[in-house]
Amino acid sequence: MSRLSSRVGALSLAPSRGPTARLLLGLLLFGLSILVQTFDAWVALWMTDACRPDPKPGWCSLADLGLVKVGLGSIWAALFASGLFYLVLYDWLAGFLRGLFERVVDSAIHIKRIAVDHIDNGRMSREDIKELCEKIFSHSTGHHERLGREFGRFVHDGVCARRYAVWRSDYTSNVLIEDLSTAGLRDRYFLWDEKRSYRLVRAGPGPVPYLVKASSVTEALPEDVGPMVRQFAFRCSVSGTADRTIDLSPELREQAAAALAAGGEWAAPPFLFRYAKGTLVFRFEEEISVDLEEVVVTTVEKSFLLKTDTEYVLSAYSPVHGMKFWFKVPPGYHIDQCHASIEDFEWEPGRRPPVGSARIDGRDAEVTTSSWMLPGIACVVIWKPNCE
Repeated sequence: MSRLSSRVGALSLAPSRGPTARLLLGLLLFGLSILVQTFDAWVALWMTDACRPDPKPGWCSLADLGLVKVGLGSIWAALFASGLFYLVLYDWLAGFLRGLFERVVDSAIHIKRIAVDHIDNGRMSREDIKELCEKIFSHSTGHHERLGREFGRFVHDGVCARRYAVWRSDYTSNVLIEDLSTAGLRDRYFLWDEKRSYRLVRAGPGPVPYLVKASSVTEALPEDVGPMVRQFAFRCSVSGTADRTIDLSPELREQAAAALAAGGEWAAPPFLFRYAKGTLVFRFEEEISVDLEEVVVTTVEKSFLLKTDTEYVLSAYSPVHGMKFWFKVPPGYHIDQCHASIEDFEWEPGRRPPVGSARIDGRDAEVTTSSWMLPGIACVVIWKPNCE
């Protein structure tokens, strides 16, 4: 039973008074109407005698119109009609309105079921779903407020209308910043050791493609680029019908270092290195096949971080359901601030449900949420030397 149909009984137009009470009320109204009609007839006879002289007194016409024909006559008619309604028409009218209401509700339920069936079976186009989404939001976000449809369009185009029905879930990122042992680099850089994993949940039939992306941006001196690229490490593992691992091999790193030394960039899909204007950029983009209902993606990255960098921003390029982020700085440093956007989310103004939290413990920071995290900045971590 749908929620809408279960409310019919609560909103029913059934009579609120019993039949005996309505009978007594109707008889009382009829009795009062007879008394008023009798009094009206007596006043009319009295005025006939009082206004017999010719010429008639001036008050006679006004009294006849205001008291006899309009005043008492209207009261008599109202009492008679009310009595007739309660004795004869009440049950019929209530039954008619109740039946009409139930038919309207049944039609609404039928229309809702048709819409849901069309969406589930792919008989409703994306444009139709978009229009439906916009109208739903325009009627549910406040009292038909001005930006309702614009917000519905944003949700549909920016979140719902994805190319493929694949969602990320249980996102985990563990970042460990360590001192380097390599001479020449350890004075200017830290080692960035990060492991990420998440589940790809397929909402529709498959297999479907999904683009796995990762990137790293580091400020670097020209003489440091070669050693940094040679020590750079990246590996992507995908669990599916056939497990798959994509690794940035030593041979590929050597090719990239040689190409960057000559200037420009190096690309061997799905990997790319670029050095320009004092910035070393690494990118990874690979389209994988989500051939099961759930596929796990894991990436391991070992790169470099300039020692003067003391801030990190974690952002998401697609919606994620559930996240755990752990961040640790090297000895001699401490976490100064950790801000999570999920902590500032309000269901209503002034009411923040416990859907996520950020925690600082010396050199460690942790952000967790079991709710949805929309694209954008997830958290910001700031650290400082212990002497500050």
